[in-house]
Amino acid sequence: MDSLTHIAIGACIGEAVMGRALGKKALLLGAVLHSLPDVDNVAYLWMDTPHALLNHRGITHSLFFTVILTPILAFSGQKLFSKATISLIHWCQFTAICLLAHLGLDALNSYGTGLLEPFSQQRFSLHWLYVADPLFSLPPIIIAFILLLKPTSFNRRPTLGVLAISWCVLYTAQAAVCHHVIQSRLAKLLLQKKEATSTYKQAYITPAPFTTLLWYFVAPAGNGFYTGYLGMFDEPESFKFAYHATNQQLASRLPQPAAFKLMEKFANHEYTLEYRLPDTLVMNIPRFGQVQGWQNPNQPFAFAYILHPPASNTGVVQRGRLAGWNRQTIIGYCKRLLGR
Repeated sequence: MDSLTHIAIGACIGEAVMGRALGKKALLLGAVLHSLPDVDNVAYLWMDTPHALLNHRGITHSLFFTVILTPILAFSGQKLFSKATISLIHWCQFTAICLLAHLGLDALNSYGTGLLEPFSQQRFSLHWLYVADPLFSLPPIIIAFILLLKPTSFNRRPTLGVLAISWCVLYTAQAAVCHHVIQSRLAKLLLQKKEATSTYKQAYITPAPFTTLLWYFVAPAGNGFYTGYLGMFDEPESFKFAYHATNQQLASRLPQPAAFKLMEKFANHEYTLEYRLPDTLVMNIPRFGQVQGWQNPNQPFAFAYILHPPASNTGVVQRGRLAGWNRQTIIGYCKRLLGR
């Protein structure tokens, strides 16, 4: 999830678990502990983009990291706040909740989280939530702001913290239900198409930007992928999809394939290659969606890493997500969410 959401949820966890003992300090402590796994973002200062992309959500987002760090941080917290009579067990519980909640949230979207590192390089993604969903994030952000303003004597502070956490749990549950419903509909619709093959069993869906009402799917098929969008309010006859060839043969033209090998690993070998300009070869990673693909399944992919010629790829994950969005686009997107 985005950093602001992590900070807000961490603050609410801090209030719910430690508010009575630490007062408003619990907000700050919860926000810091819950955001701690994202310390791997510092690697962008010295790593090139492929290594940084692979490093992010790696070891610092693992269960191993949590197990090692929890007693250390708990012991440090007990010493730092020695005036508060809080047992070491309670500090361990609080620290583990903050860290594990971060791991769980990040595993809900499409980037992938290395929960089992360093023992396994496998990344886990449930594809239930978009990386920034206002309906998910706004309640805990608002509640965290209220808790910051309210005095410590306000007797509903723990209740507000629990309310924020409960909202996140309930919203995640409805996202899981929507995911299941769309997945079932997609399976039926794909099987009705002439191009349907057994490879559609490998299809996965992930939320469109900022919502759980519209979903984007990627279905490996032969030497490429079928992609498209399907909404909760869509009529079956409006279903459209497009085919994107992998074009793996283009990789042989790369003078220095090292970056390509790293990006291939980051993409989990699910990518397409194409020339965006006559002399610019890019790698697209379908799981990150398309630029306004909800209105045209042939739109370019949002994640396009420039392989050749050498160019800056800073911010490549976010670079194409909202390209071309304006007032008219937003109105059209809202209509699309309603199946129109």
